[in-house]
Amino acid sequence: MAKPVYATVEEYGNSPYGAAAAPDDLGDRLAIASRDIDWLAMTAVYDKNEAGIPVEEDLAEALRDATIAQASYGIDPGAGLGEGQLPPGVSSASIGSASITKSKATPETVIAGITYAPRVLMILRDLMSTEAYAR
Repeated sequence: MAKPVYATVEEYGNSPYGAAAAPDDLGDRLAIASRDIDWLAMTAVYDKNEAGIPVEEDLAEALRDATIAQASYGIDPGAGLGEGQLPPGVSSASIGSASITKSKATPETVIAGITYAPRVLMILRDLMSTEAYAR
């Protein structure tokens, strides 16, 4: 069975988590990002449809959004920053005579050699339950 891809190119373009400019290989990047998200969700238990997508709508949307955020982070690590915000590790930037000041390195979330977008963890964290699981 083929591995599921949790987001489409069209969904990427309509998502607030997508980078402004999408490269030609966006479909491949979404497939890779889906594998990255699978790694984080490897112990999750949920029902899937025949395409491997979660049946529960909230979970499917979270995996879609996390996949888009992860793909976007690989395209543009500064994507999703608000106006005037600087990317992690940069404390100031200038345009006149081009100056960038680096701050202390910010810790990145690296799991099994994969660097995850900070927004991915925020999206998936909302799925966690503090209740016992029973089937």
